[in-house]
Amino acid sequence: MDNFEFVIKKIKHNFNDNHVSFIYEDICREKILDLSHEGVMDFTISRSGKWWDKTEEIDIVALSEAEHKILLGECNYTEKKVDADVYYTLKEKSKKVKWLPQALNYYFIFSKSGFTDTLLYLAERDPYLYLLKT
Repeated sequence: MDNFEFVIKKIKHNFNDNHVSFIYEDICREKILDLSHEGVMDFTISRSGKWWDKTEEIDIVALSEAEHKILLGECNYTEKKVDADVYYTLKEKSKKVKWLPQALNYYFIFSKSGFTDTLLYLAERDPYLYLLKT
């Protein structure tokens, strides 16, 4: 159609949502594996990937089948700080994951721009909630 300006404008408008956020998720998944290998977590990941159903998605789901633990993670590549609603939503979505029904859940939230005071407060009191600014 020879309408290069339209295409460039479209790419720029949704660049973060359509391109950068997917790469950011890959980086976060790699970080999870690094943390597992470094012994930062008290379990070793044996499988990892994404999870989704017809309406919802979890960016990272990683299992320790031998230890019956599961890591559920969200990756937020936004300009604003991540608030507690992301954590509560992740906990709700995690109820649908049936990989290891009796597993102990760990929640990891990644953010490019940091976290609100409310979410930091929750993380101080919840030993299964990890916040990582990357």
